[in-house]
Amino acid sequence: MYTSKAELRVPRQPGQPLAGASFPDRYRSRTARHPPWRPGALCTKQCRRCGLAHRSRNAHHEPDSFRVADAVSTVWKIGPRVKEVTVSVFEYRHYELAPGKQELTRRYVTECSRPTFDRHGFRMTGPWEVVAGTTNSLHYLLEWDDFDARERGWAAFYADPDYQRKRAEIMADGELALRAHVAFWRPMPAPTAPAPTPGG
Repeated sequence: MYTSKAELRVPRQPGQPLAGASFPDRYRSRTARHPPWRPGALCTKQCRRCGLAHRSRNAHHEPDSFRVADAVSTVWKIGPRVKEVTVSVFEYRHYELAPGKQELTRRYVTECSRPTFDRHGFRMTGPWEVVAGTTNSLHYLLEWDDFDARERGWAAFYADPDYQRKRAEIMADGELALRAHVAFWRPMPAPTAPAPTPGG
């Protein structure tokens, strides 16, 4: 007897995900089978959070057939296609100040360097003064997307006419710093977590 392909097809059980379907397609298939979860649909059922029956438009109920494990499995499958996250570069700057230049350095930061940083989109943390130890120093951090962004940022900083004018005014009697120390930091890699297993 001839058997058609339709007769050989195994029927899909309720709640079973579509084979090879993407996450949005799987979600749409679930919402199609559960009308209360279509956008804007009225829902009358017992709420899992408060135990009362509500008739509302998309209240805070949770869909019965949408499991967290399904979402984890889907993310695990599409993971290689997700854009790789870049790690910022942190520039640590430490200045050893000349004797008697502490107050003038505060003026330089307030009136000159910080406004210029703000104009050119620098992401600064600090600055800090030392309260115990070698106190005649200044410290701060700058965050950069990469080293190319750092080069562009500092080029714009030193070419700023307002910065040049204000710096010449404040440093008319000489430089504020005797030495400058620069180091580049990056976050320590986090412990590697085991990859999630499909459906696990």
